[in-house]
Amino acid sequence: MTDFIDEYEKQIGKSFFDNYLNAIGNNTRTDGRDCGESSLVVRQDEYTVLFVPKAQVCEWELGLMCRKQCANIIQADTGMRNSLDTCILTAVKILEALGASMVTGIEFSGRFDLKDNDQRLMYSFIPRLPHAPDTF
Repeated sequence: MTDFIDEYEKQIGKSFFDNYLNAIGNNTRTDGRDCGESSLVVRQDEYTVLFVPKAQVCEWELGLMCRKQCANIIQADTGMRNSLDTCILTAVKILEALGASMVTGIEFSGRFDLKDNDQRLMYSFIPRLPHAPDTF
């Protein structure tokens, strides 16, 4: 991930994660309609954003990302940790309300020795819904 982030910034001249946050925040509908919700954001604050990924791995997947540079949980201050905790709880409650019988949480973090890189701590929440194939 580190190599990708560095190469992206060299080629584009901007932070990958700043651009990713901008894309999440400025989403438009792909069906061309003006009516209905277009926002991918479920919850956000100054530290984190809980969102619906545009290209989901499975139905009802949710993503969580730090809005500020924070590559892993060791780098997270108290405010960041509280925000992460709130978003994780919110994600699980939403997926439970949708009927998920299990939620797989995957953490995408940077190496602990990572220095001067804009990698952001990310999570993916993948629900096992009643109609999902048994191979899940």
